[in-house]
Amino acid sequence: DGADAAAGRALSVAPDDGGHLATCIALGLRATAVELRGRPHKALQLIDEAIERADRSPDREGHRYPMHAARARMLMELDCFDDAEAALEAANRITQRLGTRRAYLDVYRGFGHFATGDWDDAVTELEAGVALAAETGQRTTSTLGFSILALIALHRGDLRRAGEAAGQAIGEVEASGPRFRSQWGAWVRALLLDARGAPREAFTTMAACWDECLHAGLEIELPVLGPDLVRMALAAGDRDRAAQVTDEVARLAKAEDVASHRGAARRCQGLLDGDPEPLIAAVDDYTRTSRLPMVALAAEDAAIALARTGGVGGARPFLDRALVTFEGIGAARDVARVEARMRALGVRRGVRGPRVRPRTGWARLT
Repeated sequence: DGADAAAGRALSVAPDDGGHLATCIALGLRATAVELRGRPHKALQLIDEAIERADRSPDREGHRYPMHAARARMLMELDCFDDAEAALEAANRITQRLGTRRAYLDVYRGFGHFATGDWDDAVTELEAGVALAAETGQRTTSTLGFSILALIALHRGDLRRAGEAAGQAIGEVEASGPRFRSQWGAWVRALLLDARGAPREAFTTMAACWDECLHAGLEIELPVLGPDLVRMALAAGDRDRAAQVTDEVARLAKAEDVASHRGAARRCQGLLDGDPEPLIAAVDDYTRTSRLPMVALAAEDAAIALARTGGVGGARPFLDRALVTFEGIGAARDVARVEARMRALGVRRGVRGPRVRPRTGWARLT
């Protein structure tokens, strides 16, 4: 709220015949505030207005503020990853023309690769981004970069590396205060606690992270944190908290026509009720995006729910889909978890073939 109000004051005093950079910064930050409130459609409209103003400014002065990078974030939130990549390329061209290097471009590109399951490319971009940030002092996205590196390591089963990266993410917050999506550090810490067999502490950490986001108005995080918090709350026996989280995610999904938001809301509802139908619908929602990790997680949830409600035969296709997708993106820890859970439920997977491409060489290419 404070950022939006400050941007409004800046716009009110900027002269109509000048102040182009100030106006573009104010418009860009107003768009970011709307983005963080979980309204990506409106945010995209505002950032496009800012870009148009920058295009009309003398010598395109307004583009000294990184609006195309912000536009890329908003497009990713809307599940438009190809368009987001084009926006990042536009941002890169502008920074080259200005003779600067921007660490956030590497981190945002890594962010997109993480969301779509291109994790080798994500690691390359993220490591470059956090290294450049340390070199130049541009640390606004360092927490996000380290958090995603920790998430990838966790999914791959490297808990040591995940712990190191999570510690670096949280250290960035402690050193410089909240930054863009800096709550991801706490999210990763909760997931690590859960992985290490401390479910109660994981739930407490996750609930505190959620409450902080709600207090600050960071509704962009609700679809991200919601399913994990519902799962942890149910494991801790706090059904009321799980229901409250489900309602909040559903409210946001209803307000915004975004497939991944609907998928998150349906995952929360299915986990809360143990009902496979919303979980199956969540798989369909995520399939409409390029978010392969989320497709796999929703398919795993659907398979478990189907098996528990007596639909072992119906669970197998979702089991296979989850495993094939996890294998394809290199999520070794998730593969092991799914196989163990399904064995416990008496479900066997279908015939396996060679599904994982090599990570290097010509054979890696499709």
